[in-house]
Parts: sequence; C-alpha cells; structure tokens
Amino acid sequence: MLLSISDGARHDLNELHLYGVQHYGEHAADAYVDALVLAMEKIAEWPLAARLRAEIRPPVRLAAYAAHNILYDLSDDTVQILRVLHHSADWINSL
Repeated sequence: MLLSISDGARHDLNELHLYGVQHYGEHAADAYVDALVLAMEKIAEWPLAARLRAEIRPPVRLAAYAAHNILYDLSDDTVQILRVLHHSADWINSL
C-alpha cells in the first residue's frame, strides 16, 4: 500500500525530534525518528496487523512503537498516518 503522512503526524514527528535533540542528543533523536518512519513503512506493508479501534470515532488503527503510538487509517490503497503520539498522550481526543 501507499504511505501518506498527514500534516498532524509530520508536526508530531518534528516536535518529538526537537524534544529528542534537547534531551538525548541529535544522533539519538535522528535514529528514533528514522525508526518511527521505518515502523510506518512496515505498517504500509502489513496494514491490517493493528486492530481497528471501532469504539473511537472515527475508527482508527493504532500501532505501538517504543514510547509512541502510530494512529492510522486505511482508504483504498493508502495508509494515512494521522498522528504519532506518546503512549501517555490522550490520543483519543487528539484526532
């Protein structure tokens, strides 16, 4: 499937990169964001691997990677990454 990253998810990645640079250094922040992007590419390969969270409106899928949740939706032949949020974030109200 094709992979599309929303503006919200891009913003999330930029923010967590800035946080990572401040707290862990540039090399670690770069490596973590690269690993998140790789996880997104794996989601595009196996989009049905994460359970559909039908109790959420609109329904989304949620895949965990390290300290973050990757929220995404499927449409036709595209995986749309909606948000990339820390596990402690209120992701239900962040959609």
